Amino acid sequence: MVRFITLLVVLSTVFPTTIWAQTPAIAAESTSRTAPLPTQRTARTLAQNEWLVGLWRTQYGLLESLDVGTYQLYLALGMPNAFIRHAFWENDKHAVSLNVDAFYLDSDFLWLYGDEASAFWALLIPIEFRTTIAASDQLFLTFGVDVTLARGEGQVDGDTTQGLAAAQQLILPLTVEWEFSQRYLVGLHMKYSPFAELVGEGDTTVQIDPTTRADIQAAGAVDPQAYDHAFSAIAYVLFRWETFNLRVGGGWGSLSLPGLNLMAANRMPLVDFDLFWRF
Repeated sequence: MVRFITLLVVLSTVFPTTIWAQTPAIAAESTSRTAPLPTQRTARTLAQNEWLVGLWRTQYGLLESLDVGTYQLYLALGMPNAFIRHAFWENDKHAVSLNVDAFYLDSDFLWLYGDEASAFWALLIPIEFRTTIAASDQLFLTFGVDVTLARGEGQVDGDTTQGLAAAQQLILPLTVEWEFSQRYLVGLHMKYSPFAELVGEGDTTVQIDPTTRADIQAAGAVDPQAYDHAFSAIAYVLFRWETFNLRVGGGWGSLSLPGLNLMAANRMPLVDFDLFWRF
């Protein structure tokens, strides 16, 4: 499986870069545009010193083709996180980029978590490879490879029960966007997960009577078929002005929270909503 993921990563980054290597790079945002090209769900980055402040996240163009940011909604819930995005190659038509996130989940930070008898922590590292291709002046295709690695540990009732868990999931996203005008575009965002794995081990202590205690150890894995082949498809419209942007849409499939890139097994109706400012 590791070789399969490595092959997909190489193909999604090296191949498009090789095709366009002879094309001179120009500024990521055209100065003739009243509304910049979208960066969300694409391989594009912000212009240097440009801000994107939205409902879910805040992003800043630290350098040309290098962005940093955070998901403030998760911060408000007590989950520290940060991400960095680097575009290896970018112009106003094509782009190839790498995005790395880090999320730290700790029961001590979660103000909504009220169970004092148990404690846990988890570290999630979502890695996103993206390639954006301009099929025409109005039609843009973005595809890539998402790999999310997670590891955590927890205990219940002090040292009575404790365990360790690890997870990884591979997601293949595809986004098609048609730019009808500088003011709005329509898009179709799809995700498919061909592989997922969740394993864990733990031990517990059972006090049978005042003089007898049993230590039990166990290990196991969640049936990967419950998460393999998870998918989602969302159609949306993005309205753009010089600074304000609004995206609304809906679809069907497996739920995937923004940034975390972990798809659930169950399918349900999905709502797509976001608003943000770029300045």
